[in-house]
Amino acid sequence: MEKKADDMSAELDAVQREVRNLSTDLFKMKTTHEEYSETAEGLRHENKALSNEIKDLTDQLGEGGRSQHEMQK
Repeated sequence: MEKKADDMSAELDAVQREVRNLSTDLFKMKTTHEEYSETAEGLRHENKALSNEIKDLTDQLGEGGRSQHEMQK
């Protein structure tokens, strides 16, 4: 009976260690996920700003081409 109790106690200790290790891994993964989410959000904002800048520059090029065409008339 005592051996069975010792075996169960050892198994409990092993399971508790595994739970602690998994909890640590989960915390690390959550932290990494938050960092990646923040990076992705920053990149979305930067992409939107650059897309707007490209649109503005494209519009300016179009206006410049029209102005030059009108001057040649």
